[in-house]
Amino acid sequence: MENNVPRQQRNSVNNVAKKTVSKLKQTSPVNTGKYKKGWKKTVVKENSTSLVIAIHDTKYSLVHLLEKGHQKRGGGRVTAIKHVEPAEQAAIAELEKEIMSRL
Repeated sequence: MENNVPRQQRNSVNNVAKKTVSKLKQTSPVNTGKYKKGWKKTVVKENSTSLVIAIHDTKYSLVHLLEKGHQKRGGGRVTAIKHVEPAEQAAIAELEKEIMSRL
């Protein structure tokens, strides 16, 4: 299968994904053990017209609880620790800027 997605755009997507993973490893909460080290990037779909990369954590069940906050067992709430949303917004802005500069 021939890849029609320009190499520069594929490289841009891969570079932004790598930077986002490293940013998430830096900004994730420290007190959750392996959660901070578990961020990975995976190619979900790659064909002649698109490249989709997913960034996920191996401790996937904690992501939502930490990002959104949750109810405690004995009552009360645990406050949310926003770390995924800011990284996502920065990645979107950086990828748009990088692709527009190459056009």
